[in-house]
Amino acid sequence: MTGVAARGSESDRFERKFWRVLIIGATCLLLLGGFGFGFLKSLSPLTLLKSGDRPIAAATTLIPANSPFTISLLTRPDRLIALQQAMVRPELQASARQEAQQVQQNLSQLTGLDYARDIQPWMGSEVTFAYTDLDLDRDDSNGQQPGYLLVFEIAPDAQLQAQSFLQLFWQQQAFLGNPGQATNISGVRVLSSQRSGQPSNITNVSALVGEQFVVFANDIRALRHGLQSAQTAQNLAQNIAYRERVAALPARRIGLAYLDTQLLSRGEKPGALSSNFIALSIGLTKDGITLDAGNLTGTSTVGDSSSLPNEQTLDVLMYAPVTTELAVTGRDLSQFVGSWEKAGLSRELLPPFLGGVDSATQLSSIFSGWMQSQYALAKISGGRASDWILSVAREATRLDELNQAATKAGYSVVPVSIGETEAVAWTRFKASTRRRSSASGLETELLGLHLQQGDIEIFTSSLAAMETALAAPRRSLLDAPQFVQAMAPFEAADDAVVYADWVAIAPAAVNAVPAIGTIQSVAAPLMRHVGSVAAALEGESVHVFIQFADLD
Repeated sequence: MTGVAARGSESDRFERKFWRVLIIGATCLLLLGGFGFGFLKSLSPLTLLKSGDRPIAAATTLIPANSPFTISLLTRPDRLIALQQAMVRPELQASARQEAQQVQQNLSQLTGLDYARDIQPWMGSEVTFAYTDLDLDRDDSNGQQPGYLLVFEIAPDAQLQAQSFLQLFWQQQAFLGNPGQATNISGVRVLSSQRSGQPSNITNVSALVGEQFVVFANDIRALRHGLQSAQTAQNLAQNIAYRERVAALPARRIGLAYLDTQLLSRGEKPGALSSNFIALSIGLTKDGITLDAGNLTGTSTVGDSSSLPNEQTLDVLMYAPVTTELAVTGRDLSQFVGSWEKAGLSRELLPPFLGGVDSATQLSSIFSGWMQSQYALAKISGGRASDWILSVAREATRLDELNQAATKAGYSVVPVSIGETEAVAWTRFKASTRRRSSASGLETELLGLHLQQGDIEIFTSSLAAMETALAAPRRSLLDAPQFVQAMAPFEAADDAVVYADWVAIAPAAVNAVPAIGTIQSVAAPLMRHVGSVAAALEGESVHVFIQFADLD
């Protein structure tokens, strides 16, 4: 038991360390949106941020092909800041400048580097953050020891400035009692300092690689791995599959990211370049930030990519009210529920009739078998904390099976009149836990309700949610300005779409994915401007749009 507890403790520490480091890369993504949102109200900012001459990040020559995560910004951060100041209204410039400065200060606390003072004078057009290893020594007995790199490109004719910066940096480290030790790795002079018992810091190791890069690492083994991958061609830049995947992405971009999907499966370690890796192109619009990913076979989180008439998708979504916080459309409930669990999210977050409670297991299995029916699942605000509406293309046979499964699970199938509409409720009695209960000491538990509306069957988690769904067509999510704007970047209504009102779901998102809380703590001044997040599936490609609200 002690050994198991120790391994669990090590795993927990690794998780905390992983998310803390990953935040450096994730914050770069937020910075792109933060510096671009709402301010870019004239011509497209992409005309000012050309990167067509750089098909991939130059620093990927130093990133091992089995790296689990990499993100590159393909333009200087100060150019984004300057663009922000040029486009923002005069009365908002001071506020925008303060927000950018606060985020830079937060990043400085994580890295120990001040961008304006230390990096900007010599930096080129690219900065890359990468995880090189999940466990540097490949030894499970001593816990996970991740390795990561931070690579800055050196501007032409700025090599002496970069070298002077590194010299001054290590002089300051020596003054603090942390002198660097020189080592030669593959012909590159490396300075490192990692005192026993001290936390693994991104600036523990540094090197000037040729005349092109200044590289930082948390461990000398991570830098050695990167240098060896450059010499042996076992790197992302020379990986044909990666280059082909990136070539299929939108060319007008200000960033690129790479994620090995094995990283999402706890306990698995990536070996060679995974066939299921995700390549992301990062871009800016006048309203927010875009992410485009291609070739996601087997990694979709929203549904089957088979084409459907757009009208059917809209019919299903029309029962989602304007107050919808989270909406998912697709045509395979089993794939959605499976993806939900693979993402590490608890089924208890789903409505009870989809398996959020043990007694709904039989019911959930039938829903999962509803294979080819277009559906829309919406989480709504108001009333109970977790009210849900599911509208799905009607199948009479499946409805009979659902009612039978509810009966076998101990629920009564009870008719309920809602105005002139007849619904069916799945209910049962249970012992009351309230201090003031009925004389019998029993209360009614509602698993869900369902009723027919034309060719659509509507399921809800409460009577109030059903009433909301029935009223929704008069003012549905489809008519909400924030939804229309979130869908605007997508050329057509896809059969698989995810929409989230970020302000409404942020607290639950932080609880479900702790890394988001870390992101918010670093980029809080910018995160408050996130309005909504939308994603659409088109074939094997996913398009994401993070919309930012106006400053005022």
